[in-house]
Amino acid sequence: MTPRQELVLAALSAGQSNSELSPVQAQKLFFLIDKNVALALGGQQFNFEPYDYGPFDSAVYSDLDWLSVPQEGSVEIVRSGRYRTYRLTQRGLQLGQQRLDQLDPETRSYFGRAKDWVKSLSFQDLVRSIYQAYPETRANSIFRG
Repeated sequence: MTPRQELVLAALSAGQSNSELSPVQAQKLFFLIDKNVALALGGQQFNFEPYDYGPFDSAVYSDLDWLSVPQEGSVEIVRSGRYRTYRLTQRGLQLGQQRLDQLDPETRSYFGRAKDWVKSLSFQDLVRSIYQAYPETRANSIFRG
């Protein structure tokens, strides 16, 4: 497991619950972490670029997919028709909490607040809020909400 994948598990284990994240929530969570606490993590972990619905890096999905393979078993991908969500398995929650506990208290707190915030908003409100705070991520957008 890479250090970035360990941070993915830490972020998913942060906050109020081990609830599922939609793809857009996962993208925005890791974008916010990269933007706001990268120094505490040894630098940016992803390479976000403006895309259809704001900041996007396919590595987010690659890491989540890798963490879901049976031999790793840390993330469960829940499929419902053409949609999917991500949630931690018990193993992933345990590993994520261990990594989260290694972070300084301020960074750990930020992970939880960021996750709870992205979970609290609808798709439209989340994308709109990211665009308001980071207008440069609106380039290439197809979002009209």
